[in-house]
Amino acid sequence: MTLTTQRVIDFGEKVWRLMHPYTPEVIIRFFGLLVTRILFCVADRKIEQVRRELGCPCLPPAHLRYRVWGDPDINTFVWSGKHVALDIVHALEKNGRSLSDFRNILDFGCGCGRIEMFLAQLLHADAHYQGVDNDKETITWCRENMASSYAVNDRQPPLSGADGQYDLIIAIAVFRHLSVADQKSWLAEFKRLLAPGGICLISLHGHFCWKDFSAEDQLCLQEKGFLMKEIVDPYQRSVFPAWYRAAYHSRAFATELYGNFFEIMDYIEQGVENETDLLVLKQDEE
Repeated sequence: MTLTTQRVIDFGEKVWRLMHPYTPEVIIRFFGLLVTRILFCVADRKIEQVRRELGCPCLPPAHLRYRVWGDPDINTFVWSGKHVALDIVHALEKNGRSLSDFRNILDFGCGCGRIEMFLAQLLHADAHYQGVDNDKETITWCRENMASSYAVNDRQPPLSGADGQYDLIIAIAVFRHLSVADQKSWLAEFKRLLAPGGICLISLHGHFCWKDFSAEDQLCLQEKGFLMKEIVDPYQRSVFPAWYRAAYHSRAFATELYGNFFEIMDYIEQGVENETDLLVLKQDEE
């Protein structure tokens, strides 16, 4: 995240904390929108320059970049997409697989194509890439500007895919916002959708993300293995539903939960952008 962006967001969060809980929610949301709209106008000044430098036909606008990445800055958005794509490639190779092995890929929580715009270049020529997201605006942008297939999903399963349709499922920066109950629902759906021997990659907020929390929160994570915290960013509070929060896992809790659905091939601490943990899961062969 750029320094200027961080300063504006920090300022907004400080003001929000001063206002809350005495100010009505509608005013808090209005303030969040006002601050971030100014930020978005500044951030989009470079979009055409970066687009030409990359040689890509289009890049998403600042408000969509912020929604999926937490920073409207175009350069850090591009950098993060490249970084995550390489993290996925490295995780697969570390476990004896290559991205080109897969023919049917599901990108669950694809957003506005942050990862796909780089990952798609590394796929097999015959691969089919399906992106889904519950954010209708990001899916609309993808349909109008990207080459793959896209669909809007509901908060709860099912998706429209057939049993065993996909041999690779990617869920980056999604499960770190879901309750345990919602995670279980989607893990069961992934198990239905994943072909025998298929691979599923899921990122989580692991120890690195909560090591500096308060003593009370850390104790909760050590004892219970899971913690959900309210989203404090004013803009995100204004556009995301109330159930959208930040979820944190201990490694032991995550391996037990996910191990009930899949074989855990690997647990890579800070495996995504050197920050969030990455689970490499495998479907049963039969």
